[in-house]
This record gives sequence, structure tokens and C-alpha cells, in this order.
Amino acid sequence: RRTVAVHGRGGRHSSTDPTNPHHCMHMPLLPLLASPALLASSSPEAETARWMVARSDWGYVTTLTDGAPSAAVLSLSDSACSDAACHSGRLFFYIATSVAASQPGASSLADADSGCNASLTLSQAALNRSTGCEAAALDPEDPRCTKLTLSGRLARTQGPATALGRAALFARHPQMRRWPASHGFEVFELRPADVWMIDFYGGGAHIPPGEYYAATPRHNVPPSAASTAATAATTATAAAATAPPPARNRSSASLARWLVYHSGWSSLGTVSVRLGGRPWSNVRSVADGLGANSTGKPVLYLPFPDPSYRDIEAEPRASLSFSQASLAGAAPGRAGGQASPPPPTCGGVDPEDP
Repeated sequence: RRTVAVHGRGGRHSSTDPTNPHHCMHMPLLPLLASPALLASSSPEAETARWMVARSDWGYVTTLTDGAPSAAVLSLSDSACSDAACHSGRLFFYIATSVAASQPGASSLADADSGCNASLTLSQAALNRSTGCEAAALDPEDPRCTKLTLSGRLARTQGPATALGRAALFARHPQMRRWPASHGFEVFELRPADVWMIDFYGGGAHIPPGEYYAATPRHNVPPSAASTAATAATTATAAAATAPPPARNRSSASLARWLVYHSGWSSLGTVSVRLGGRPWSNVRSVADGLGANSTGKPVLYLPFPDPSYRDIEAEPRASLSFSQASLAGAAPGRAGGQASPPPPTCGGVDPEDP
């Protein structure tokens, strides 16, 4: 699995350092939901959000490092079994806490004994061909291709939650059992205080955490979206073969260019205006040119109503994060399209595996 994060400044405004220049463990914490057991009635949007979590094996976790967004690709799980009734909606991760951790953002995440602000971004484009956006010939940025961001407090688990999280992670990611003990892997949980999702036209939905936990995982597709997707699926041509993996002896810069070129989408990390300066991230389609026109400079659309646009207007520092695991969900027509069958990603390697 290859992972690259591109950090820099966006927009046209100059930037000043944030008032708190420290790492994520010193940032103000979002309110911690008292318990997932504090349930409320659910909504169709909450059911779709739970479906996304139940179906997703990995995501982009964004934190702030020295006041700037930084993301890590992390595998996740919310259940130790595949039965729908087993899915809890709780977001467990296995994070390397030692200095030797190879994941760029993992060491910052692991510093937070008392928790730090973080956001988890998931895309339907990363799912397999039967449930992903490629099956319906949808671009990852299309509103009908579900995008979900859960923001809250990320912290090490304590007590029974540690065993619960480890069982959930090992069931979905068996390779984790063999990961080196020297990296100090520990179970972490993200407790969402803000859940934002877009799965159709009309803007993002804000889902109360109580509704999120109360919901049963279910993909609720609006009738007009279902008919459009069905038509697109019947007319879509077979996806192109996955881009050939780069040679192992290539330089890091060459590997980064390979990944950016073949990626159809990425996670855009920003400092959130809506969340009072906390980290946030969103799915954006990207391109750096085709063939000889490839520049290595990813470009993307930012519509004015989008929260990411507002964030970059206020604070131009941002990050773009890419993973080889996302190539299985590349937009139709891109060089990074997948061959059937899509899973497992990364040639059988877990997305969090270096």
C-alpha cells in the first residue's frame, strides 16, 4: 500500500499562524458523547451513514500538526462479525504509538493520551464494485456518491472497550495480528460529536450523534438517484485494468507522482470554520493531467457552498492525501480504474500496511 499526503496553501489569501501552534494533543477537544448507549430515533441519513461505516475498511483520519491539517490512512472496524445486528457504529483503529511508526500521521495521533481532535473521512468510491460509485458510473465527487465525515475526539481505549475494539479490528483485518509488536500498536476510538454526510443533491446533512448510533445500517437511495444509477450502470463500459504497481526500487518522489497520477480522488484536509478551528476533511476529485501532460500538481474543483471552500478562504493551509487502496474506486475513465474483482485492495495488503 502506498500513501502520500500533499501539504500546502490553497486559495488567494495570505495566511497567519493559528493561535495555537501545537500538535493535536494540545488542541481544544470536541465534546465527548457520554455513551453510544444514549440513543435517539434514527433517520434515513443516519442509516446511510451507519451503512458507510459498516462497509468501509479504511479511511483518512485528519488531525492538526502545528496548526496545519495532516492525514493518515488508517484501517477501521465497528464490528467483530458480518451480521448487520453486530455493527455498533463505534469507530476503532489500531495505531502505532512508538517513534518507529511508519505512518506519517500516526505518531501525532498516538501522542494523545487524553484525546485529540480528529476527523474520519469515508467515500463510497472506496467500496467494492457492487456497492461503490464505479458500478453506477458516478464520479467520486458526484453528490450521489456518498461522502461521510465524522469529527470528534480520538483517544486510546480503556477497559472493556480495548478488548471490544481489538476483536472488531482483528476480525476485519486479520493481518493486524502479525503486525510488529515493536511499533507499539494500540486500540483507539473516535467518538463523533459531529457527523456530516452528502449522498444526494441539495447539500450536506448534519446527523446528530445520537441518531447515528441509534440507526440500523441501511443504504437509503432516493428514488430518483436509484433510477439514475441503474441507467448508468447498464450503460457503463467495463473499467480499465488497474494501473501496474510501481517497481519497489523506485524513488519516493517517483512513487508519489505515480500515485497522484493514477488517483481519481483524494481527501482534502482543512481547518474547519464551522467547527471552530478543528480539523476537517472532505472527498474531492483530482487530476494532474494525462500522459505527457502530467504535472504532479493536483487540481480540484471547490464549489462555493462547500465547507472546504469556506475553510480555505479563512485558512489556506490544507492537505491532500492519497492511498493506493483508493485506486480500486477510481472514477470511470481514469487510468486508475479497477479490474474485477476489486477486493482485496493493494494486492491483498491491508490499506494501513506500509
